[in-house]
Amino acid sequence: RRWAPGTVMSVLEDDPDDVTGQAKLPYVVKMDPPNGRLISVPKDVYDVCRSEVCFGQRAGALWFTLFCLPQQPAKKSAARRFSVGDRVACAVEDESN
Repeated sequence: RRWAPGTVMSVLEDDPDDVTGQAKLPYVVKMDPPNGRLISVPKDVYDVCRSEVCFGQRAGALWFTLFCLPQQPAKKSAARRFSVGDRVACAVEDESN
């Protein structure tokens, strides 16, 4: 699995695969070019979708990454970690393998 950058386009979208119409997708993300497609994020967990942060390979990069992570306010039970327009990176399965 690789990580691909994108932008949150929708939050709590109806899941088109749910015949009951009850399930919601936490996020719909538009991937950056060259892919550029819309993907649905099935779970609101760190292993699937996370804030986009990159400081490269320079010395102290981990410290900068940890220091610059957005501060998270106390979460309400139905709150989502991201809002429409937030930059994120999503784990993407490569179907060609």
